[in-house]
Amino acid sequence: MRQGQVHGLYSQARRMLGGSAVQAQVGFAGGVMEDLNLLVFHAPAITGAQGLHDSFLRRKASGQRLRPALAAITLSPLARGKDAQQETVTVLLGEALDPLHHDQVGTEADNHTASIAQVRVRWSVESRRATIRGMPDRLPLIYDLELPELGAWMTARGEKPYRARQVCEWLYQKFALAFESMTSLPGALRDQLNEAFALPGCEVLAEQAGEQTSKLLLGFVDGAEVECVSMQMDLSPTFCLSTQVGCAMGCAFCASTLAGCERNLSAGEVLAQATVLGARHGRPRNVVFMGMGDPLLNLEATLTAVQRLTDKAAFGLSPRRVTIATCGIVPQIRELAKLNLGVNLAVSLNSTREEQRRELMPGAARWSLAELMAACGEFSEATGGQPVTFTYVLLREVNDFDADADRLVHLLRPLRHHLNLIPLNPVEHALLRPPSEQHLRHFVDMLQRRGINVSVRRSKGGEIEAACGQLRRRHRNTKEPPAEAASGS
Repeated sequence: MRQGQVHGLYSQARRMLGGSAVQAQVGFAGGVMEDLNLLVFHAPAITGAQGLHDSFLRRKASGQRLRPALAAITLSPLARGKDAQQETVTVLLGEALDPLHHDQVGTEADNHTASIAQVRVRWSVESRRATIRGMPDRLPLIYDLELPELGAWMTARGEKPYRARQVCEWLYQKFALAFESMTSLPGALRDQLNEAFALPGCEVLAEQAGEQTSKLLLGFVDGAEVECVSMQMDLSPTFCLSTQVGCAMGCAFCASTLAGCERNLSAGEVLAQATVLGARHGRPRNVVFMGMGDPLLNLEATLTAVQRLTDKAAFGLSPRRVTIATCGIVPQIRELAKLNLGVNLAVSLNSTREEQRRELMPGAARWSLAELMAACGEFSEATGGQPVTFTYVLLREVNDFDADADRLVHLLRPLRHHLNLIPLNPVEHALLRPPSEQHLRHFVDMLQRRGINVSVRRSKGGEIEAACGQLRRRHRNTKEPPAEAASGS
């Protein structure tokens, strides 16, 4: 991209979006360095790409033509010292109609080839002045490498293959979060690893802990924020992991879906959650994919993470200790049945009536209850009669009537099943509420008398906002408004 084109895009973007101008030197994906004016939107005034996306949509609705634009999106702050922050900025050059979908950035618009660059902002909290410096493309996450790939990397550098196994032991069994702590490796090799890979690739943005539950909000280098939870079960923890940044399913009772789904996580980003939790709470006994997002909508990364969790050279969990939860994505349930990995399947049911389920779970409305039950039956049959766990969030005077219990019996009795009833953990400002304790006992009794294998799953984290998405939502809503960015060099 020529210098004149860059500054032309900058001028268009400033007129269209406003924002503070700063001088910067940017490293483009192709390695070319250019001096460049940038627009800087300091979080949290713009919450990641979502705020910028909304700005585009408002201008589009008002009839303004959205030409190719230069936009700098400031994403999650990375604490660096007492009085300063570092923030990662993603710079989009070219078609910027929808910055939430980065795969669209690689198109051409009005003869301007789209490019992506990343720069690092050092922002002094005291002076509120921004200085932007060039930053190379971010390092690949070490967790995204399979053991053979890591072995090949070692061999290419003259190291013995067993060094890859040592690294895996440090990563997945000792939960090392820095290469410097891998003391069984030569110092020179640790330096090479540190220069080549990111570890752990995220930071803890917020934490809330209760008596038996600890929830972390993790921020990745592109500003993505996800939640993960450690729940103490008996003497060992169960880890709950996210697979997407947000969720697209639109469930009426879930905070994760309020801002939609920003992107899928890589397998390495899923595993990073487990290792950060492991460093704090020790080796998990169980891992459940019940965090933000639907794992079956990010199936490839989920399956890779499951393989690492059950690999004896990595986490070494039994497949029976791993549960994949879904809102009911029928084709992927059938795919899981064919793979027969030995993992558990949990399906969010939440209603026994088609119309009501479409209202409560619009993202799962594509498939009927009959199709969903048939796919669950296929999974159970393909896995040697393994029962499917169905979760049913109880909502007062919505899906907790006696007729709902009757329909649950009709749906579940033909299948090998276990039913988890979950009294709603209310989302702030939501209109839905859980049933009373008396009515909950009545509902359970109706099901048990008719042969349904049912239990009540109590929230272990209500006091710490462990319901999915609540900590992330609060963190975004309580960030301080930023001061206006000033010009720097």
